[in-house]
Amino acid sequence: MWYTQLGDRTLAGLEAAVFREGLSRLLDEIASDREYEIGVAVFDRLSVPEKWGVLDLVARGLLVEPGTPPELTAVNEGAVAAVYYQLLDDLELETGMGRSDIRRLVREACRECHALEGLCCRNMDDWMNAVDALMNRILWDCDWEVEYIKPDDPPDMAGVIREYMGVDADYYTAVAPDPNPAQLAKIKLSLRELCGDRAE
Repeated sequence: MWYTQLGDRTLAGLEAAVFREGLSRLLDEIASDREYEIGVAVFDRLSVPEKWGVLDLVARGLLVEPGTPPELTAVNEGAVAAVYYQLLDDLELETGMGRSDIRRLVREACRECHALEGLCCRNMDDWMNAVDALMNRILWDCDWEVEYIKPDDPPDMAGVIREYMGVDADYYTAVAPDPNPAQLAKIKLSLRELCGDRAE
């Protein structure tokens, strides 16, 4: 379960299928030996085990019910955004290859949940709007994009910024889970099962 502006909810139907697709593809990239950045700073700077850990946390929050929704923090919301950014990257690659698997899934998910009325999908901007529409059904805003509060900010100044932004005291300072090797092995298996893919 996840705390969204549409209420506490768990993804279902094609909306869940889109998230699983993006998650599976992002896990493939993280599991590869090459250095990889998705373009979400708060996620990209995490260690590989931390990336697995936070993706496990958000995937359980979004795909498994019941349960207490995870806290809305920059690192948690950034991990959700990273899944959708991965979809955009792969969607662009797919378009260049003349394939349409992801596009078809995104289009049908938008139709199913009425995420974007009048979706044309004639160019990449249309597809970006479609993916954003699905992401925005989960995320309240884009506070995770910019770290307004730095660790060395004076407490009074940090408090004023938090109040203005409407975020919890630890929104920008909360850290990702950092699983040990045994925990990481379980997380990898669990996430692959959630995605319907046991491959490493």
